[in-house]
Amino acid sequence: INTSDLVNIVADKAYITKKEAESTLKILISTIQEQLELGNEVALQDFGSFVIKEYDSYNSYNPLTKERKVKSNHRLVKFTPTRKYKLSINENEK
Repeated sequence: INTSDLVNIVADKAYITKKEAESTLKILISTIQEQLELGNEVALQDFGSFVIKEYDSYNSYNPLTKERKVKSNHRLVKFTPTRKYKLSINENEK
């Protein structure tokens, strides 16, 4: 599923125009990004939470080229689903 598919689904389910659904989706995503950039955790009930995880620098090694590199400090977004969401996914597999 891509962004336009998601916009279409939201528009159909919420009985709004695709333009309104696209605007709503953009606002939601930008708000999550802004809060993460401020260092805040974003928790969505019954879905999961987004948090910035900081990684220290470390030495890496490419076994094909034998090249060694130092990977600098970096930050990544980590998503952790709620227990309820994990259970609902596993129930749908049966």
